[in-house]
Amino acid sequence: MKKVDQKEVEEEAGRLYAQITTLNSIADALKEQSEILQRQIIDTQLALETLNEISKLEKNHKVILPLGSQIMVDAVIVDNENAYVNVGSNVIIKKPNKEVMEILEKRMEALQKQQMEIQQKLTETLSGIEYLQNQLNTLIQQLREKGT
Repeated sequence: MKKVDQKEVEEEAGRLYAQITTLNSIADALKEQSEILQRQIIDTQLALETLNEISKLEKNHKVILPLGSQIMVDAVIVDNENAYVNVGSNVIIKKPNKEVMEILEKRMEALQKQQMEIQQKLTETLSGIEYLQNQLNTLIQQLREKGT
């Protein structure tokens, strides 16, 4: 039976620890991406719901419009059939609500797909961490046994 060299075991333990640290950083980044996507999904869902409700209102209906930072102003719905969409490079186009809702639904699908992909990568990364942690624990146990 081959005798395990303590120095080799220590080097392997160091390598495993470095891999675990790297995977933990990747897992943290994936969790952060997932949280950002979740906020975007919620924002898109809220936009869909709000646009749907505005479509049901009569013209000249008075509403309270949120500006952000918990600040709101009175506003009047002038057009309940169209909305403005930023199509990129600060270009804003007026489109019928139905088209805007289709855009938002496609955006929602894309965000949910990204979310699922990130969750899958996160699951794989966490499994890798667990596997490496078990290997590291085995090596640590070997070192302890050699030390006694």
